[in-house]
Amino acid sequence: MDATVATPARSRYLSHAELVHRPGERHLAHDFLALLGIDLEDAMGGRFMMAVVDKASYVPQDFENFFGGSEVHSEQWAFEEALIDAIGEGGELGERFAAYQDRLDRDPTSGMHIGIHYPEIDAWEETVARLQGLDQEFPDLKGRVRIASLTRPGDPGSFPPLYQCFVWTDIISAGSLAIGQRWELSAIDPGFAA
Repeated sequence: MDATVATPARSRYLSHAELVHRPGERHLAHDFLALLGIDLEDAMGGRFMMAVVDKASYVPQDFENFFGGSEVHSEQWAFEEALIDAIGEGGELGERFAAYQDRLDRDPTSGMHIGIHYPEIDAWEETVARLQGLDQEFPDLKGRVRIASLTRPGDPGSFPPLYQCFVWTDIISAGSLAIGQRWELSAIDPGFAA
């Protein structure tokens, strides 16, 4: 007897995350996303940018699995500049920010981040290699992008079966550009049985 398994209709799903970049830095947003293997295109007459996470499976009508974005509004940028000055002055707020960043570098999984999953270890390793060589390949990103944490199954502090690379940048963010955005790039050991 053949049994047909019905796939339930989704009542909702994660559509996208909206990102902002600093004034005049769309080209750096493009380069950063390219490091992750994501192509960036202009949308809506160039006002917005569209970064589809997996072009091969993207269906525009489904409106899912992409990042949208644009240049930060002037009001947010004025706030960001004041915050950048405050956390960069070396005072109490600067010390607290440095301690917060250090904690996230040591324990990134529980901190705020955006996650991108790679279905194949090879694709994940290629992305990590691009990030490790960014000073040579993307010199404009130097000091603006860094690997904050990198673990493979079996490494100290790893969460087997996960391969995890946490990347920090202040080029593009779904929140504050002054604080920066952390991105988790993950893959699962193919030998893992659920």
